[in-house]
Amino acid sequence: MNEALAAQHARAIECWLGPRGRMLSYERAVYLNPYCGHVVEFNAGVWFAGGQVWWGDLDLTVDEGLLAGLAAETGETVYVVWEDDGRGRLRHPASHDQAIYWVSPDGAVGMQRSIYERVPGGRLAIRGLWRDARVRLPRRPAMWRFWRLRLHAEHWAGARGDDGSSCLALVLGERGAEGYPFLRLECAWFRNVAAGGWVEVLWSPSPRQHAWLPPFNRLLRLPRGPVRPWVALDLAPGERDRLQLGVVVGPKDPRWQ
Repeated sequence: MNEALAAQHARAIECWLGPRGRMLSYERAVYLNPYCGHVVEFNAGVWFAGGQVWWGDLDLTVDEGLLAGLAAETGETVYVVWEDDGRGRLRHPASHDQAIYWVSPDGAVGMQRSIYERVPGGRLAIRGLWRDARVRLPRRPAMWRFWRLRLHAEHWAGARGDDGSSCLALVLGERGAEGYPFLRLECAWFRNVAAGGWVEVLWSPSPRQHAWLPPFNRLLRLPRGPVRPWVALDLAPGERDRLQLGVVVGPKDPRWQ
């Protein structure tokens, strides 16, 4: 590719996708909470046939048209790959087999159909997580295996020398079993520039099923002061109900705004 064409492509890429390293949110959960079911790939890699040309956060449910516009203007097939692939695991040009989503200059689109699906209206969504806005009849209640208990502890090490995050959760029921409800009680804490933690109650009466009422999501938080509490509420009757109470103590922290 000659220098003039490379510069033209670089301008088109920034025009359609923005600067490299674009972030949708400092904290992924804050963005995903009101957009459950959206196809969101954080730190995704965007490739042409010859190599990677851009990386950053993409919400394909919203940004699909931008990728199509980029492909049409540059005449290149645009491939989207996962974060790990975009950060050096691919040593040769991207292909349909390696990409999670691709669009050609003529508008032909392909995707990993085991992960994504088209929902009414033509938008992309995570398979099995799309929420219909219609009111449905409640499904027959499933048996709750409340006698199955599991204690789960996990620690995520920080990438910048901090203590990362840890959680301790008690799961009542059988999480992940199709059709069986479960209750999760979680306590988590973190330490970076600031410190804090949260407690969470998650009730899923029918995993992998659609809600029978439109979902309701709210995040209320105090943005200023040495102590900044937050409350997150995620209600999708018949699918899952979640209440999270948390607090951040200390100076402003880019990871925990």
